[in-house]
Amino acid sequence: MKATSAVVQGVRRDLQKNPKTGSGKTSAKGLLRVDGDNQNGYTLVQGVDEANFTLTTGAMQVIYRIDAGVVLTDDFDKIRARIDEHVARNI
Repeated sequence: MKATSAVVQGVRRDLQKNPKTGSGKTSAKGLLRVDGDNQNGYTLVQGVDEANFTLTTGAMQVIYRIDAGVVLTDDFDKIRARIDEHVARNI
């Protein structure tokens, strides 16, 4: 798991790593959102404003929350069906 943002003593801070092995290569930072779908592709949006950030916008789904535990409980059959659908569209 990778962190891109954290709250330290009540202040939100962007987190970013700069890999030693890739000059000019940097990781995503700050609050992130992924827009798009399987048919049209996905786009990473960095630096999302916290005031407009919700856990229900974008293409990603929340599966675990520290305050609530596991919130998405898909079984393997559902996961395999999604993978099969994605593969069939992209062959």
